[in-house]
Amino acid sequence: RVLFRSFVLEKILDLSQDGVVKRIGKKSKSQVQNKAQNLKTSTDIKKNSQINLAPFLEQYNYVKRIRGAYDRCLMLIKDGVKLMVILRGPPGSGKSYLAQKILSESGIDPAVHRRHIFSSDNFFVRNNVYVYVPDHLSQAHVWNQHNVVAAIREEVSPIIIDNTNTQAWEMRVYAEAAVSGGYDIEILEPSTWWFAKVNELAKRNTHGVPKAKIRNMMDRYEMN
Repeated sequence: RVLFRSFVLEKILDLSQDGVVKRIGKKSKSQVQNKAQNLKTSTDIKKNSQINLAPFLEQYNYVKRIRGAYDRCLMLIKDGVKLMVILRGPPGSGKSYLAQKILSESGIDPAVHRRHIFSSDNFFVRNNVYVYVPDHLSQAHVWNQHNVVAAIREEVSPIIIDNTNTQAWEMRVYAEAAVSGGYDIEILEPSTWWFAKVNELAKRNTHGVPKAKIRNMMDRYEMN
């Protein structure tokens, strides 16, 4: 079973009385450092800052009661509903497999799967080789956010965000863009037995993320 974390969505979107989507929670040091880089993307998303969330919330609350999150995703995709699926979990936990499974079981042609999956890791792939450069991580996230905004404009559905998303603030830009574009949102975690087992995650992740870094990710991972 894939777990649905509604608390994450509630933390991402602060629903004020005038219907404006706002960020809540304490800003981290990395958020402050990334502010200038993210400004263009955030401004682009919020050209119409007064977002009427009532229709979104009404449908969201209705659909949420229907069934488990994974089955709900398949139902929404097959019904033609514009959907953003935000995956979260440490490296090696099974996010990429889950993304492919959602698309395959929804009947989407494998030839176009890459059009639906958005990961900041892809920024570091050159000639099919993954070369991670830590100093470029902020640039990678902004690059991925721009790609997602472009996909929303083209009404690509589903849009699957395949990032670690250890804390709610990391999903802010994606959630706001989804709501602005009239997309439903589902937030999923892989239900793999090794999800929180650092040693196993270190063995299974495909990008060679070291055990110490995975442990740090799990230490700051926001649980319900």
